[in-house]
Amino acid sequence: MTTEAISSALANPTSTGTSSQSEKSSLAAVADKETFLTLLITQLQYQDPMSPQDPEEFVAQLAQFSSLEQLTNLNDGLTSLKELQTSAKGNLENVQALSLLGKTVQVEGNSLSVQEGQSRAGSFNLAADAQKVQVTIYDASGNVVRNLSLESLTSGNHALNWDGKNNNGETVSDGTYTFAITAQDAEGQTVPSSCYYTGKIEGIEWENNTAKLRIGERLFSLTDIVSATDPS
Repeated sequence: MTTEAISSALANPTSTGTSSQSEKSSLAAVADKETFLTLLITQLQYQDPMSPQDPEEFVAQLAQFSSLEQLTNLNDGLTSLKELQTSAKGNLENVQALSLLGKTVQVEGNSLSVQEGQSRAGSFNLAADAQKVQVTIYDASGNVVRNLSLESLTSGNHALNWDGKNNNGETVSDGTYTFAITAQDAEGQTVPSSCYYTGKIEGIEWENNTAKLRIGERLFSLTDIVSATDPS
């Protein structure tokens, strides 16, 4: 309902209680506090001097205006708080990223990279002691490159020491490889395992204000990091 429409209705001396109630409902539906105040002033301006507005109704409308203003201020405050939290989170993540420079980290994943014939170390975790552990390394096409057999490994983390050679003793081409772990305990039962990409944080790059950690030619986010240790 526009201001003119409400003003016309309030100036009509034949207005009934039903129309007054309708006007009150219209005022209650106003979402903007400035519009609310404008309509309230217009209502007072056009009220019948011989039949002034009920004081209780006027007080109720003022209370309604006060509540609306408080809700608007609260909403503005929450918006500012959210922006502050977002900014603080970004700054904290940047500080955390800088603190990881030079550290050796574990990242979830089963990839390995070979550069200049040297394999960047991977690692794996065994949920329990394993009598036999089979490591299978694949190239980018899924072909088996190397099989490694390990024995009597305890539960916990273990480094994957691969010399970068295939089963024929030849140095493989530089690139990205993957590995899989199959482990069994003394009774021949499968031992659960997890694979990790392990490397040293060599640099930090920022994408859309988000820190990315560089290991070799690969980039990782902070959430990818499982653990970090100081260089030995």
